[in-house]
Amino acid sequence: MSDQKHLIKGIVFRLVKKHIAGSTTQSVLEAVRKLNMQGMHATVTLLNDHIEQPQQARYNTNAYVQLIKQTSRLNLNSDVSLRLTQLGYNLDRSLMGKNLLEVIAAAVENKQKVWLESESSIDTEEMLALYREFKDGQTCLGMELIPDNEEKSKIIGAIRSKDLIKVKCYLHKDDETKSKKERFDVLKLYKSYIDGLRVAKANVTVLDHNASLIGKIAAQNKVYKDDITFEAPLGYGGKKLKSLSEKKFNMSVYVPYGKDWVPYMINHLTEGRIRNIAIALLNGENGHEHG
Repeated sequence: MSDQKHLIKGIVFRLVKKHIAGSTTQSVLEAVRKLNMQGMHATVTLLNDHIEQPQQARYNTNAYVQLIKQTSRLNLNSDVSLRLTQLGYNLDRSLMGKNLLEVIAAAVENKQKVWLESESSIDTEEMLALYREFKDGQTCLGMELIPDNEEKSKIIGAIRSKDLIKVKCYLHKDDETKSKKERFDVLKLYKSYIDGLRVAKANVTVLDHNASLIGKIAAQNKVYKDDITFEAPLGYGGKKLKSLSEKKFNMSVYVPYGKDWVPYMINHLTEGRIRNIAIALLNGENGHEHG
């Protein structure tokens, strides 16, 4: 990488670094420790998604297993969240299965959870089938769902008692294109999924960037405070999340770490002005738009 590219990437990282717990295992362990001291749980994910060889999937598997063991040894309150493509889904189905079972075994042994994240390359029906296959009595395995009004009945109908389900909608807190009606509809969509999942007796987590929206969701029903875990990505919410934690809400923070942070920043971070500056800098580096 040229000196100019190093400089550009360094500038961008300074803009977004509050959202990423560094590039090393030590840095993420320290971030989790600080969150735990504030009364918040952590869900950790490795940013390493460019998997083209089985060895890379093996590396990710080892990284997650070791992370689970290290957080357990340090008595940290955390789980892991992964993409099946990180473990080889796009390379070899049996390889992915073997790697996932290894991570699950480590989580069971160390009394942690493993979350399967939603991915654009795996549709909801396939993800549900994979979840059901690998769940197979394992109480530690959970999966993300992205709410969809049209598919709601079908999706919720596939959920069983004690399933671990994370509902992720992401209302962008500074998206000026969203009307009040659209924002209200998002709140309604969350509530309809939460209520449906509670009827199915699933254990529910809600993941969203917007700490104020999390507070509004919790206010929809007084039992939500005790029944639901609320989660926000690292760097969002700040004082609001701390306030909710102090009010005895079940609060968690989604903590990404690793060297491959650019795709995460492009696809997940939603702070408009800073995000746009970062993307412009990266586009200048690569000479094309990021997808």
